[in-house]
Amino acid sequence: MQMYAEVAFLIPLLPLAAFLILMALGRGSHPAGVFVGTGGAAASLLLSLLVCIERLREGAVDYNDSFNWISIDRFTLRLGFEVTNLSALLLAGVSLLSVLVHVYAAGYMKKDERLTVFYGYLSLCSFSLLALTLADNLLAFYLFWELASVSFFLLVGFWYAKSAARAAANRAFIMLRIASAGLLLALLLLFWFMPEHALDFAAIHNVFEGQSGAIAKNITLLIASLLLLGAAGMAAQLPLYAWLISAKQAPAPASAMLQGAGMIAGALLLYKTIEIFQLAPNVTKAALYIGVVTAVYAAVRALMERDINKIMIYSTISQLGVVQLSLAFGAAVSSMLYMLVHAIVKTLLVLAAGYLLQTVGTTDIRNMGGLRKHMPLAAWTFLIGGLALCGFPPFTGFWLHQSIWVEASERNSVWVAAIMLVLLLTAAYMARMYFLIFEGRPRSTAAATLVQGQKRSRLMSYAIAALASIIALSSFLQLVWGSLPERWLDGEAASRTGSMSIVWLLAAVVILLGGAWLGWLKNKRETSELLSEDTKLRDASAGWTAGKASALQRMLQSAGAVLAAIEQAMGALPKLAAQLLYAMGRLAVSWSARSTIRGMGLAIILGLVITIIIMAAKGDW
Repeated sequence: MQMYAEVAFLIPLLPLAAFLILMALGRGSHPAGVFVGTGGAAASLLLSLLVCIERLREGAVDYNDSFNWISIDRFTLRLGFEVTNLSALLLAGVSLLSVLVHVYAAGYMKKDERLTVFYGYLSLCSFSLLALTLADNLLAFYLFWELASVSFFLLVGFWYAKSAARAAANRAFIMLRIASAGLLLALLLLFWFMPEHALDFAAIHNVFEGQSGAIAKNITLLIASLLLLGAAGMAAQLPLYAWLISAKQAPAPASAMLQGAGMIAGALLLYKTIEIFQLAPNVTKAALYIGVVTAVYAAVRALMERDINKIMIYSTISQLGVVQLSLAFGAAVSSMLYMLVHAIVKTLLVLAAGYLLQTVGTTDIRNMGGLRKHMPLAAWTFLIGGLALCGFPPFTGFWLHQSIWVEASERNSVWVAAIMLVLLLTAAYMARMYFLIFEGRPRSTAAATLVQGQKRSRLMSYAIAALASIIALSSFLQLVWGSLPERWLDGEAASRTGSMSIVWLLAAVVILLGGAWLGWLKNKRETSELLSEDTKLRDASAGWTAGKASALQRMLQSAGAVLAAIEQAMGALPKLAAQLLYAMGRLAVSWSARSTIRGMGLAIILGLVITIIIMAAKGDW
């Protein structure tokens, strides 16, 4: 009997109820808003943990339940939920992060007059992500995907009084519309060509894994391409990564929610439709190349940036590139575990950065320095989060890297080299950021005048301390359990984790230490330049152009300039897409001001586009 799995549908409904109550309360009731929002998230976490514990019992089987949503003649659309080991683990992870973000926001946002509204947006985001995790078919997945996109838009533009926040929200909306369009078109093609119009993931798995020939190769290629567009857009991969950079305009709790739990959606789409990609090798190669280029490019940008928020965001983009790369070459289970670990670690780092910035008042890490003595909690949590993000032993990321490298080495050593390069750069920018912020002497008035013991919100401290403790505890349990979590999710995938040679392990440690050393060198050079020139700020890459710079430093400077030029060129794509969407909207509404006619015009345009794509795919043209 699976008592808790049968009521797992309540897990997303609890945050939904909190959202509805908070919207009814409006902006006037702050204590009630905090209580309702945090209470809904906490109840969801409790039930998620009960489901997860139930799944640990021997002999637990997957649970699925659904109901008829729309019935027309002999055709029926169903919505349902599915409880598996992976979904149970993701439910616990997402709900845990949601609770801690709610607790942190009570301190961070306590003076904001729209605090209740903010908690409503957080609850909507939690609901959509939890429901998306439970979805048993692509239609339900798409519906909750759209709700997640809406919540991202609302969170990014929460401080809409600032023009920068409004522009950031619009940018995020446009790019997420492009990603959603890819998923919608893939959904329609699957509905058209799947036997009996089945859209549940079990049917998709059976049809594509069996290679029964029910769907032609060119259709499979088109579906896989559209799914990749959706996943890459939601996961902020090149060229649709700029929307996540907009998250720097959001409050720190919202940014943590986006960069942590919010990034699970794109990876989950690839994981649930992996059989389609296995039958489209060209699309799989494209996913590999996009993941590699994104991971390396974003890591280099993080090493060059001096804005702490941008460093965090580029770090997130880089790590998501690693996840997409590992998913594309088949390390599915390890990739999803790595995604969950990254979500927890990045939430800690973003919340710790918000805790820091609320005191220092500047986002420029070169204007900080010497903060470890005055803010020991921030320093320790940054250190733990940085080591966990880089994957230093004995943190969990180190052992997950091992599993991913085993799979990558069986495909092509190029992918192993790419992941190691990302590790080197990750260790470098995290070390640079830590040393510039917490070590040395203060390099600005704000950093120099900090008073030890300055009053800060205890709720913020509790949240980041809890996250740091969870990361440390999970690393200890990883040493005790070994590959047990992977065997619990997928025994076949975990059976190969022990085949990694000691040479690879030592190489990983050397690369991480080398990256940390490079980060320390860059910190030392930047610090000396800032102090020698009376703290005059220059571009984040200016330190590499000194007369005594090494050949490696000059090479990185040139690479940075090239990457900046590429980013500027790619920045024109969203602008062009926005202009095209605006022109289509103007065309649809130009004949009448009535809302009905506007809706009909947009529906006709969308219908024509879908019809053309389907007819082209069927070979009618």
